[in-house]
Amino acid sequence: MNIIIRAMKDEESLDVRRLGRKTFMGFESLFMPTPKKALVALQGDKIVGAVLYKFFNLGKKKVGYIDFAFVDASMHGFGVGNRLYHETTQLLWGEGCDYISALVKDDNVGSWGLFFKNGYNRLSFYQMIKELGLGGALNHYFGTSLFVAVGMEYYLAKRDESIPMTKDNSLTQMLAYLSISSLLFAFIGIMYGYDFVLSLVGMFAILVGIIVFGFVGTIFSKEDWHFRTMDGGFLIHVMVPIIGGILPFVGNWYPKTYRKGSDFKKSLGITAIFQWFFLILVGGIGAFELGPLPVIGRMYAIATYLLVMFSIPLYPFESFAAGRVFRWNKAIYCMMLTLSMVVIFVL
Repeated sequence: MNIIIRAMKDEESLDVRRLGRKTFMGFESLFMPTPKKALVALQGDKIVGAVLYKFFNLGKKKVGYIDFAFVDASMHGFGVGNRLYHETTQLLWGEGCDYISALVKDDNVGSWGLFFKNGYNRLSFYQMIKELGLGGALNHYFGTSLFVAVGMEYYLAKRDESIPMTKDNSLTQMLAYLSISSLLFAFIGIMYGYDFVLSLVGMFAILVGIIVFGFVGTIFSKEDWHFRTMDGGFLIHVMVPIIGGILPFVGNWYPKTYRKGSDFKKSLGITAIFQWFFLILVGGIGAFELGPLPVIGRMYAIATYLLVMFSIPLYPFESFAAGRVFRWNKAIYCMMLTLSMVVIFVL
């Protein structure tokens, strides 16, 4: 297949934007800009993919940033994405960048592998500080969409040098996930007249249950798992409770190595089913008043609220559970959605 990769012409920017919106669809498409700089992939005279990029000057460091990357669905499986990532990376090195960065959705199997193949590694915010300095890390965190990108992770490549990938300590990551989400909900709850301790204990118990049931789900697969908390979307996680909602930080069990294949999708889907089942269980106990303690009532309220998010397979909620189940088995997802609606609206 004859695919040409070249720089976008100014008059092609609206066509690139339209393709990007068509590819992402839904909520994510709203953030698709009209590109100023991009590489495009052409089949004949038709644009079938693109990588949008920009530059940041962080003190003495020049950082290239891959803003959006997409390939038309009809061209998946032909290596177009790999060529785009590779040639964009080489272009940015040629522009004198000291680093190249990108954001990747937590379960984006395709992009995950392509970035690793081109020299990028996933970094925590702490590692961002080590590489870019505190000022540079904050500038890049808030200068890109990472501060509002729920469920996104930060990837970085360094000129002529390999950056070690974050070594996730599951226990540390769990504690971060539990403490930040629980305390945030409890403190904001005070604004709405909730009991601080009851809110803290209720949220903490729900999140522990999600972790434990997710771990049980990992036992049914051959993957090597660890737990980690996403750094992306801090502003959204803070703002949602302020306006009266609940949006825990995204924390989950992730395979240490991603790969394509139906059995891999099944492994991800099963962990999500177990987490979702825990919320159904708590919802059933609360609905039938099988738990007389006040904390059970608070847990029921939180669980039924979270069931909504755990049932939506679209960004920004897909990282909680439904996205994994939907990609694995749509019939099972439909049954999951139906039972969730029963618990939420009937019980």
